[in-house]
Amino acid sequence: MPELRYGTQQAHLSSLKRWIRPRWGRCFLDQVKPMEVEQWLRSLPLAPKSKVNLRSLLHLVFQHGRRWEITDINPIDLVRQRGGRRSIPRMLSVGEIRRVLEELSEPYRTMVLVARVWVFGPARS
Repeated sequence: MPELRYGTQQAHLSSLKRWIRPRWGRCFLDQVKPMEVEQWLRSLPLAPKSKVNLRSLLHLVFQHGRRWEITDINPIDLVRQRGGRRSIPRMLSVGEIRRVLEELSEPYRTMVLVARVWVFGPARS
């Protein structure tokens, strides 16, 4: 994992050792089936976001296997795993944003305006 930052490498290695290797370490690649992975993920005592991260790491492992021509398929493509979001985030109306901006002093007002452009792009006329 040389292209990954050190912290990401350590997190991946920890997940591989703690969760993935104990369950899947003795399986051949063609023995890993999507429904079994889904059931395994559901059984883990982890937050939904952590399960999404495990699914992503397994997907990455299989993608590398495809790249190295160890396998032709990535069964994790078919694994469904809900994310960690419990509700739809509330969006502020234009009027609410204006009221927030009126209450902010500098440099915070400018920071919010720059963040808004960075996330949503320039305002349309």
